[in-house]
Amino acid sequence: MKINYILLTILLLAISCRQEEEIDGATLYPVDFNLPGIEVITRAAKTESLPSDATLTIAAYNSDTHELAAQGNYQVSDGSLVPADNGKPLYLAAGTYDFCAVFPAQTLADDGKSAAISRGTDLLGSVTRAQMQPKETAITLDDLSHLASQVKFTLRLVSTNTTLKTFKVKTIVIGDMVKSGKLLLPDNKLYIPETEVTDRYESLTIDNSDGTLFNYSTTAPSGQTGSHYNTQKEPLLVFPRAAEPFTITVTVESQEEKEASASAKTYRATIPNIAFEPGKQYQFMVNYGWDYMNFTVSISAWDNYNNTQDETGSGEQEIASSVTVDEWGTPVDLGGNLGGE
Repeated sequence: MKINYILLTILLLAISCRQEEEIDGATLYPVDFNLPGIEVITRAAKTESLPSDATLTIAAYNSDTHELAAQGNYQVSDGSLVPADNGKPLYLAAGTYDFCAVFPAQTLADDGKSAAISRGTDLLGSVTRAQMQPKETAITLDDLSHLASQVKFTLRLVSTNTTLKTFKVKTIVIGDMVKSGKLLLPDNKLYIPETEVTDRYESLTIDNSDGTLFNYSTTAPSGQTGSHYNTQKEPLLVFPRAAEPFTITVTVESQEEKEASASAKTYRATIPNIAFEPGKQYQFMVNYGWDYMNFTVSISAWDNYNNTQDETGSGEQEIASSVTVDEWGTPVDLGGNLGGE
């Protein structure tokens, strides 16, 4: 009987320790997190939950002072979030907090206010304001959303009456793209540096020299017009940038039917004002005519992969400009204000 009493006492003590902790005179209580429907970070599936091995960073900030109160990594397991690496759950005092969830898991700065993000990282994040009760509390996190942006290109000849045997994209160089990301917390947004901060920007090159990055067809897709379509297979991930001018330089290789080999021509478009909005895909359509080039930008949802003429998907905006192209292939500037402020 005495042994049973001792075992019961130990069990009650264990439960008590699970329910609260005393740190610096404050009573802290454990937090449980619920996993909502979260976008997957793959191209193939756009609405699935995160895989069971996915690890997120969850950081709690005082909603008034914005100071970090606690942070930890959580892993997806059977549709639930559990502390990663057999760790402890977060413990917090009663109060209101902003819970920042970030996928993939990140290493925060010492003050918990930022994290360095490598280029090409498809970062997902959310901020959930919730009340911590003076007891073990379950928090349902808001859905994660993409914090970066995407760009995708399609080039084509407007006319089917052409003497060109081939017309293929060789390279596309996008100037003044954010070199590396910096996540700002508790806002859970990527930092947008001013363009004067030159060490934060550099050119991005889509090198299609081997022809693997674009689908090429001499005829138009079904329902479309024109010829010699070059459609980028996968969108390029970019970080949000300041709404300042930048250039897009396109080099194409074309071959006339009577020519023995292809020759390259380069065209440069100066984009006066366009910033990349998080979670959006920017579809660049470049239409080549006999003596002009028409340049159209369509802004659509992240998972819109159609990039054909007059196709904006669920786009909120379409903007365009045209210019007469130097027939000798000298780099030329496209005029016009392509979005932004």
